[in-house]
Amino acid sequence: MDGGLAPIIASSASVVGVIYVICRDSRRASKRELDTKIELKGEIRYIKDKLEDPDSGLAAIKRSTEEMKLHCAKVSTSLSVKVNNLEGEAKRKGQSQ
Repeated sequence: MDGGLAPIIASSASVVGVIYVICRDSRRASKRELDTKIELKGEIRYIKDKLEDPDSGLAAIKRSTEEMKLHCAKVSTSLSVKVNNLEGEAKRKGQSQ
């Protein structure tokens, strides 16, 4: 055996060193992933809160849409009544001539 245990120890030390680096990097990557997940959850919560806000979120949009639908219904009903009145006047004028 040339060199005795020295090459084996050196080789083992280098393998242990590589394993250590891999584990360390893996822990760092896991921490970064965890930090990213926490940050994303915070951003998602912020977006949900904004959507659920009754003054500016989806509830406000729904309320505004309902108000527009009601306004349109009133306008179309009013217009329908006016058209019927004008048609009635036209018929009366046509009968009187």
